[in-house]
Amino acid sequence: MGAAACADNAVAPTEATSRSALAPSATSFDRINKSIEPLGLQTQDFVIPAHGGQVTIGGIFTLDFPTHSVCDPAGSGYGDWNAPCQTLKTDLPVTATYGVQNGQLVIDFSREIRFVPAHNSNRWVTISTNTYREMLIGVTPPNLLPDFLYIPNLGATPVDESLTDPTLRTHVDLRTGNVYRRIEHFSGYLVGAGDGCTSVSDPSSCVQIDGRM
Repeated sequence: MGAAACADNAVAPTEATSRSALAPSATSFDRINKSIEPLGLQTQDFVIPAHGGQVTIGGIFTLDFPTHSVCDPAGSGYGDWNAPCQTLKTDLPVTATYGVQNGQLVIDFSREIRFVPAHNSNRWVTISTNTYREMLIGVTPPNLLPDFLYIPNLGATPVDESLTDPTLRTHVDLRTGNVYRRIEHFSGYLVGAGDGCTSVSDPSSCVQIDGRM
């Protein structure tokens, strides 16, 4: 089943600027991406459980949903991520398109939805991948680190949303190799590369390092 990419007129975060996409010269990233690339772009239908849970996409991405974390698409609007919304009380079917495109790990969702705004991190929807685990465990910064960037649709220029909202910064755990970040909406995401930082007081344009060997 093919999945339609998110609409071209999806609203990008206000004043957020683009970050560099994953450089083909980044040998470790490139080698891992190339091992996945023969799969091409795949699609997977899944359901967001109303009572929360974890969903794995193609063995590459993992989505974690707190209970009742989805805004009702019927009346919540799309684009103002921080606006209050009516919570959806039922399960919601979605289709994901994922894989490697132009040498970069990507995922795109066919259902344009946003998630219930929350200050408590336990209420955040997150996306993660352990695809780069072997190159991350024990790495010594300032090596380039995987960085989840927003894309309005597949092939679009990536945007670093953390430049306007630090809660959207990508996190890397160097003990487990897990890469994750908060997401406020379903559009597309691309794994780029960014510099590491170790403090929340560092500039927002960096990848937060959460663990060391």
